[in-house]
Amino acid sequence: LHSFPTRRSSDLSFFFLKVAGQSYQLTDGVNTIGRQASSSGATIQIATTDHKMSRHHAEIEVLRYPGGITRVKIKNWQNKNNTWVNGVELHDDETLILKNGCRLRMGDTDMIFVAEND
Repeated sequence: LHSFPTRRSSDLSFFFLKVAGQSYQLTDGVNTIGRQASSSGATIQIATTDHKMSRHHAEIEVLRYPGGITRVKIKNWQNKNNTWVNGVELHDDETLILKNGCRLRMGDTDMIFVAEND
């Protein structure tokens, strides 16, 4: 588990993933990112048509703890094409704590993690 500074939820309370000009608000709990497929029953909150992404490629989890501590972490699933965060490859089942401005790459899709004030 890689670690970045922890933020207090009062400092950063809204989290977004910017993908191809669209902004997706991340909800508390698990947010699944993957490729849309009509043959899959998977629930994908952030779906792309990128054929180099798996149907269940990665998860971003927003965790809020007592005392105002918030952590946002990304987990790579077992994929042919791994997930990259700021140019560093995440291996199967590896988790990383995200911070504002982290650049993500899954398949041929580039994304930016954004944390905004209340």
